[in-house]
Amino acid sequence: MRIRTLQNKDRTWAEALVSEHFGSPHVVSRGVMHNTTLLPGLIVERKSLPIGLLQYSDKGNQCEGGHPNLGPSTGGSW
Repeated sequence: MRIRTLQNKDRTWAEALVSEHFGSPHVVSRGVMHNTTLLPGLIVERKSLPIGLLQYSDKGNQCEGGHPNLGPSTGGSW
């Protein structure tokens, strides 16, 4: 397993994963709407394939962890 930074090449996959879990690439946290297609994040890979996603909102001295999601190929487990 490997963890790496979300890159532009991952955006389509990430958007589909978030949309699958939340019905949209937009999520609300603490009353604020976030467009997840613009958020930074971390990708978990197994055998060079993305299996997990953690996106976050970085506001200078504050960082709010978002929605950890597992892809369908994991069966819901790491």
